[in-house]
Amino acid sequence: MIHKKFIFWNIGKLCSLSILTELIEYTNPDFIVIAENCLPINDLLFSINSIDEKKQYHFCSKNIRNILIISKISYTNFKIIKSQSIYILPIKFKISDSNELLLIGVHLPSKIRTDADEQYFISREVAKEIKDIEINNNLDKTVLLGDFNMNPFENGIVSVDGFNGVMSYNIARKNKKRFRGIDYKYFYNPMWGHFGDISNSPSGTFLFRNSDYKNKYYWNMFDQVLIRPSLLPYFDINFLHILTKYGVTLHKKLLKNDRSLRILENDHLPLFFLLNF
Repeated sequence: MIHKKFIFWNIGKLCSLSILTELIEYTNPDFIVIAENCLPINDLLFSINSIDEKKQYHFCSKNIRNILIISKISYTNFKIIKSQSIYILPIKFKISDSNELLLIGVHLPSKIRTDADEQYFISREVAKEIKDIEINNNLDKTVLLGDFNMNPFENGIVSVDGFNGVMSYNIARKNKKRFRGIDYKYFYNPMWGHFGDISNSPSGTFLFRNSDYKNKYYWNMFDQVLIRPSLLPYFDINFLHILTKYGVTLHKKLLKNDRSLRILENDHLPLFFLLNF
């Protein structure tokens, strides 16, 4: 069995090379997806490859919205896929002789600049492109990972012509939904299980401190991982975490004890999960 670890973090307000390096040292991910990257790529690679002597991380690609993907997969085993959308960064990785993976970094527009209707429209357009990419590459082992700037229950995420993301593993296993004569493949969205205070994790990944009429939830689950049904056998929800600590000894916190965000010049919390191929 091949274990592949993934981490995502929107570091837009952080811009701390040392904190990001310590987080990577703590999690030891195989795939790193970053949104709003503000760090020089060469400095970042040098820092994370100085963690040990293997120097195993490779720059894969970045796009105009500063979505950045770094991985331990060698240059000969990944292919950058051209995208018409500035909101996604798709890369096809060869995991083994029998397994390929389509990893798509996501960073959709902020609610500050777009209303719900526009977010829904953009989600539909991005979902169409993802479907085309899967068809053109004959591959649907797809992971969407990033900052969607929507909660899992919003139209862009749950609508069949959006990402068609469902909260139920058993529903996702059915693979697709037929609606008015057209088949729409599901994405499984495990982030639903992290809402509220039942789990040991924070109540979301992003906190609006001054909640108003538009931002009435305080905690939001903007940072998400969505998984195609073909990858469900490789996914274990017990290893999906919203990270609140970093550093090898776990003594450094991203949250205060009262579960409110401890602002380290940032407002998002990182995600971690793994796939077992």
